Amino acid sequence: MERIRMMMNRSLKLFVALALAMSLPASASSAPPAPAGADAPTLHPRIRLETSLGAITLELDAEKAPVTVLNFIAYAKSGFYDGLIFHRVIPGFMIQGGGMKADMKNNREGMKEPILNEWRNGLFNKRGTIAMARLPQKPDSATCEFFINLRDNDMLDQPNDGAGYAVFGKVIEGMETVDKIKDVATRGYKGYEDVPIEPVVIQTVQVLDGFAEAAAQKAADEEIKAFRDYSALKDSGNQDAIVPSVVRLYETQTHQKITKTPSGLMYIVMREGNGPIPGPDDTIQAHFVGRMLNGFGILGSYGVPPAEFQYKTEIPAWREALGAMKVGFPRSLIVPPHLGYGNKEYMNIPPNSWLIYEIELMGIKTTPPQAGGKG
Repeated sequence: MERIRMMMNRSLKLFVALALAMSLPASASSAPPAPAGADAPTLHPRIRLETSLGAITLELDAEKAPVTVLNFIAYAKSGFYDGLIFHRVIPGFMIQGGGMKADMKNNREGMKEPILNEWRNGLFNKRGTIAMARLPQKPDSATCEFFINLRDNDMLDQPNDGAGYAVFGKVIEGMETVDKIKDVATRGYKGYEDVPIEPVVIQTVQVLDGFAEAAAQKAADEEIKAFRDYSALKDSGNQDAIVPSVVRLYETQTHQKITKTPSGLMYIVMREGNGPIPGPDDTIQAHFVGRMLNGFGILGSYGVPPAEFQYKTEIPAWREALGAMKVGFPRSLIVPPHLGYGNKEYMNIPPNSWLIYEIELMGIKTTPPQAGGKG
């Protein structure tokens, strides 16, 4: 574990490409009613972006990302996005817009408070998905800016700085327009990189369907309440009170129930893997980040090559979790003291501490058979 201790996460350069020149929030403007479709209100409303290079139609997912969808639709209905630009275009990565004018000044009028980051919602940064841009090291800093993925950007699903980037919908028509935007010539301009030389303007953003706003708001309120309840308790030092609040927070964010094993380990499966399962003598390659209940980071390997260690690791929770995981299989773990470091003090972890881990099995090095048929 000493080697792992040295592999703290310090590499976030790629994610700086998503950093925004965000302003302090101003009061939101009232939104005019959007045209409703013929069907009943839905939690998967379609949104049409008319741009100077063509139209893009999105389908949003308020079942998985109610906070984010409510936020986006409020901006759309208010006309906030009309006339703004796609101000950052990086081929092979993403196109980003929704916050800047053609003169590269922030659109301050109508900007709202930052929102809760819904990165654990089960939606992933695949080609054609739309996600919220935010500041590095500040997971809950997203306001109005969004990006559309040009490829499968799996690294944006990893908690490099404590969280991933929250996906809230996908392109269902107009990927050819997205690819036109991807191909425009760019330059450095007014302190920003990758700015289109000819502005790509978001002319209008229209909500095409009736939106089941009340249902989305109810789900969003539950997520926000769980986050606030945890935030109010996390620094109390009362682990008996904090653990249930962490469980509730994870359940509302992932929209699934925590699994508790007979040993007391609790986990949520973030995504099913399709690779092999490690054996007891194998060497594990994994990415992980650990935190104490108050959110204080303790260990991490994201941003550097995966950590390597024996399956028979000294942390019982890891042995149990990894023994049921496949390669490409991330889990969120809530670890009781007896499955962590027990009554020992380890680094800056006090004795008898509950711990939280995000862990992803990246690869397995199988131990070759030994001479004489033993292995």
